Amino acid sequence: MNLLSLNALTVRRGECPVVDGVTLSVGPGECVGLIGPNGAGKTSLLRGALGFLPHEGTSNLSRMVPAARALQAAFLPQGHDIAWPVSVEVLVSLGRGPHLRNDKADAAAVTRALARMGLESYRHRTATQLSGGEQARVLIARCLAQDTPLLLADEPVAGLDPEAQIKTMQVFEGLAREGRAVVASIHDLGLAARHCTRLVMLHQGRLVADGPPREVLTDENLATVFGVRGYRFADDGGGAVITVTLDRPWLIAHLPRPMRMLSWAPHAPGYVTADQVVWREVKNADLPLDFDVERWFAAQMARYPGAVGMMTSRDIGTWGMEVAQVGDLTAACLCTLGLSNGESVGARLPWHPAEYGTINLLVATDAALTDTAMLEAMSIAVQARTAGVMAAGVEIATGLATGTGTDCVVLACDPGETRYAGLHTAVGEVIGAAVRRAVTKAAADWVVWRDAELARRAGTP
Repeated sequence: MNLLSLNALTVRRGECPVVDGVTLSVGPGECVGLIGPNGAGKTSLLRGALGFLPHEGTSNLSRMVPAARALQAAFLPQGHDIAWPVSVEVLVSLGRGPHLRNDKADAAAVTRALARMGLESYRHRTATQLSGGEQARVLIARCLAQDTPLLLADEPVAGLDPEAQIKTMQVFEGLAREGRAVVASIHDLGLAARHCTRLVMLHQGRLVADGPPREVLTDENLATVFGVRGYRFADDGGGAVITVTLDRPWLIAHLPRPMRMLSWAPHAPGYVTADQVVWREVKNADLPLDFDVERWFAAQMARYPGAVGMMTSRDIGTWGMEVAQVGDLTAACLCTLGLSNGESVGARLPWHPAEYGTINLLVATDAALTDTAMLEAMSIAVQARTAGVMAAGVEIATGLATGTGTDCVVLACDPGETRYAGLHTAVGEVIGAAVRRAVTKAAADWVVWRDAELARRAGTP
């Protein structure tokens, strides 16, 4: 039985269709992400489906009388405004309005909703005195207390911090596992890909793609609908390891969940927990000698709170990713590489302001490691990086290039009890294989680019 059924739904603003002939159905157990750029028709589709906007075509919800619809579907609109200075408990209990009064059942539903949203300790606080993000979570809890088979949510994670966004999406996943259904409009494609069983992509009011995330988030769809290139899955058949968005001058790697990280990245180095690693492309002219790069980069990274950040002068559009599997372990390596300032270990060259280049890589594994094992795993990643560079055979004045002066490696994994990650272990093998493959390919590609660039400068065909 479908919980939501739309047939040729059309919503107009004047003569212009803002939702244009959309047909779709949603059944129990689905967590559906409604995606598309601003103005794609996401809000109008949700409101039209509920009968809140005049529409053509049919919707099973809009045919219901309001009392029956309120028992079938809860709706979270955009905006987090709370007008009344009531307690959180009272506000959440408003979700019980559609049900016949049953004090025991109502109290249990409110308690469950508060617990799901991590708001138990907020029960007696005044809702209007909470922060914007806290108020947003309270309003989601009100919808949960309504206890309906279907939840329609319009940008439910907008304004939430990264941890709260993930926890909210995990709540929605939990509802789907219970046999309910969720349809939520979401702008963060990485978040949608990680937590939704299905994505519905809208563009100019039309449904352009509908299916599992890997089938919807293709390079072609993202270029056509969002005007960006490079959203892909690193996958071993069991699920996404790293998803990547190219949004110049940024390259964003989305991890499947917050993970323990170790790096010497210029932003958020050391041991941290994060679910994003970002590259910022810079040009030589952007970094004069007297420029405060650290301060500038910290300000830039405000766009991605909580993320680990690296910089590169390499064209981020050249990124590559390789996946390795050893037994039941998987590792994925995302790499950008330039060797214009290549160095041979133990014999550094005089610094030259025109020579910039760097190797930046993220390697993520599903092995669960102790902090000590992460140090050993990092040594394997660095060895593999060096082996991949040396395979390119780039000769410099001091010998064979083994890296650059500004390389950076980020290692990501879940915290756990695995104590060893050396070359003799499956962990070391899978990390080494992913990094070596990614760097070997990237270095070979750079050599091809370098030779073509030298030929271009020399004026040869």
